[in-house]
Amino acid sequence: MKSLKTIFTVSLAALTLASCENYFDEKQIGNEYKPTDVRTIEYTLTADDYKSVTSNSKNQAAALALCTPEDSSAYTSFLQIAKDKAFNDIATADLYLPAFIYAKFPQLSMGSICNVTYDLMEGKPAYLTDFDNAKSYVLTTADYQLAWGSETDYVEYLTPATLSKLSDVLNAVAAETDSMYVVSYAYQEYEPVFGGGDEPEAPSYPTLLQIIADYDAGTIADGDEVTVAGYIVSMFLKPNNFNKYGSVSVWLNDTVGGTAKVFELYNCYGLNGDTLSSFTTDVADPDPATNIDVTSVTDRSGNTYAVGNFVVAKGAITKYNTTYELKTGCYFTENAVVPSASAPAMRMAAADNNRTAIYVRSSKWSEYKNDKVTATVLMDQDIEKAVRFLEINFPYADKDDKVVLVYNSKGYSAKEFIFNGVTWVENLGIVTETLQFALTEEWLANMSVYYKQAIADEGQGKLVIQDVNLSEGITYVWTYSSSYGMKGTSYKSGAHVAESWVVTPAIRLKNSKKPALQFDQAINYGPDTFEARAEQMSVRVSTDYAGDVTTATWKVLPWNVFNEETSIGFPETNSWTFYNTGDMDLSEWNNQTIYIGFCYNAVEGATCATWEFKNLLVHEVEE
Repeated sequence: MKSLKTIFTVSLAALTLASCENYFDEKQIGNEYKPTDVRTIEYTLTADDYKSVTSNSKNQAAALALCTPEDSSAYTSFLQIAKDKAFNDIATADLYLPAFIYAKFPQLSMGSICNVTYDLMEGKPAYLTDFDNAKSYVLTTADYQLAWGSETDYVEYLTPATLSKLSDVLNAVAAETDSMYVVSYAYQEYEPVFGGGDEPEAPSYPTLLQIIADYDAGTIADGDEVTVAGYIVSMFLKPNNFNKYGSVSVWLNDTVGGTAKVFELYNCYGLNGDTLSSFTTDVADPDPATNIDVTSVTDRSGNTYAVGNFVVAKGAITKYNTTYELKTGCYFTENAVVPSASAPAMRMAAADNNRTAIYVRSSKWSEYKNDKVTATVLMDQDIEKAVRFLEINFPYADKDDKVVLVYNSKGYSAKEFIFNGVTWVENLGIVTETLQFALTEEWLANMSVYYKQAIADEGQGKLVIQDVNLSEGITYVWTYSSSYGMKGTSYKSGAHVAESWVVTPAIRLKNSKKPALQFDQAINYGPDTFEARAEQMSVRVSTDYAGDVTTATWKVLPWNVFNEETSIGFPETNSWTFYNTGDMDLSEWNNQTIYIGFCYNAVEGATCATWEFKNLLVHEVEE
């Protein structure tokens, strides 16, 4: 006879099994139950994701469907996504990211949001094509005679006194309008002396001992860029660059034949920052673990520097223990043996062509200028060498500084480099964008929002503050508040004159038709009249802002008149109440990249308002 305990255990097991069967029948087998997963996801595409986009069968079919027998550009542009690791103007993110998101996050439910950050191939800056038709020109003997104004008293190089004559030389060479020449010429910093075999004028640089005296006196400080001239008394390679031949450490002395080692060019580079290619030493088998004394070195452009040479160098000064050094960005700018008193003074030997400059002609020849970028010439297109060249020649670059390097390889071309705060990177024409996708019946891109920032509770983000004018007694106008957003006032124990700005990051109004700006703002203690308030607090738009509001072109957006019924518009009375501005029309800038500036400008004798704003939104207004 079975025990009561056994019967109870079997009955309980049967009951549990029945319960499980009912659960699976109702929740799983019947397919009536689906788990809900509604989320907001922030996702940034990786390099491999772009290949996943183009290998997606749904995307491939969509791209082919956009083609015709006469035009297959939609499909070739689609395939280009994987090659560039970026979308482009034909194969856009809104077309091909929905299928990617569905495959990436198949578990998400309707109502989910996915904010995707991706790269877009916008195209390299258009001005780079200006250099495609540049021509080369090397100054001749006749050109130097023209620059010096004499066929007898001249030297075959330019100096600070004759550099301005380069435009006259080019006017005599070519008079074509809209022409560009890359001009090569010899240049020396010191002026020659003509007449009767006199010794050339001494270099115009301070002596090494003068530099040291200025440093010790505090006239110059660590990190200041200085130029020094002296004689090489010894040279050596340090172990860390023995095999690379990149640079050389040089001891200079300011006295001919002297032995005192008073200044070191620490890991100096060749002429104009060129790297070294070879060296000469008396050691048959140099030990790469020790310093190697060398008698001469040669850079990759063929310039040789030897013990006894007179050299000019540029770099950032520092002092290490008792040694005075040129360190960061140190490189030679000149290398020559100073002529003796017996050398003919009227016809000194020509210097090497050690400089290049870009000249253009409109009404006359002038050196190429671009307010947003520095242009220089580098013949080697190797990117690593280009980056090193920029590091040496622009050691104190600020973030977002731009330099265009012009190359000659079967014709001229140019590349733009941008300093990202750490190193120089080539501008490949790629910009970063973020697009919001919402899951309804399928994933769809929200193309109506161009820029959105709550500010309050979210932080200042990429909003930039720039003080243009702060009168004595105040040190700032704008601050961030987690409760009220951006808060600006020039009142501190009384009214103060001030001009200060808050500027948004770049906003791309891509494919816009009727874009508009709106935000919430509160104004208290402000002037009494609409005109005075609008003068003190204005919103402006620029397309050429490049980090400095004073050099950009701005247009003021008109305020919407306050509507008492809707409480929308520019508040004409003082309070801490936030009011929405209503849509401020941006249609004038359709399909352009803009910056929006919030300008606080308190003038003499005016009441100083407190201006707060938050919830910035640039969007497409529905028709």
